Amino acid sequence: AIEKGNPEDIIIIDEDVPKYTDGTHIALEHGEKLTLRDLTNALLIESANDAAVAIAIHISGSVENFADLMNEKAKEIGALNTHFENPNGLPNEKHLTTAYDLAMIAKYAMKNKDFRDIVKNYTYIIPQTNKKDEARYLKSSNRLLYSTRKIEVDNKIIPIKYEGVNGVKSGYTKAA
Repeated sequence: AIEKGNPEDIIIIDEDVPKYTDGTHIALEHGEKLTLRDLTNALLIESANDAAVAIAIHISGSVENFADLMNEKAKEIGALNTHFENPNGLPNEKHLTTAYDLAMIAKYAMKNKDFRDIVKNYTYIIPQTNKKDEARYLKSSNRLLYSTRKIEVDNKIIPIKYEGVNGVKSGYTKAA
């Protein structure tokens, strides 16, 4: 999306977005207008699955076409055992990857300044839209970037925030 879109593109949320959305979301509404920049931040900071679907439809016309682009790009950058069926990583029997492939994808993505500028943040504000009267305040679940809490590891108390961590998305599903 960062490579093929313009961050200032205005995206009008398609009526299909809710039917492809499960899990974490930012409550996008049919007809709502947001920039690609806002949706990309929602995806990469808040894990907004509805933003992933909206981006896919904007860039490629459908979730399926965008998944095809993702598969082509993954192969191009050296992912060996990856097949995407959707843009958000939600469970699908045909959707698979490996730790190695994810590392290759992350390595490639971190070469892109726009990507780096987003994933290093743990908060973002989407201003009010034509459908929402209030701003949306996003927060990353990647506590390695910001947490002040401490945990015990090998009988030592250490901070969760890890110096040197500069982004990329954490995320999970129960199925995964």
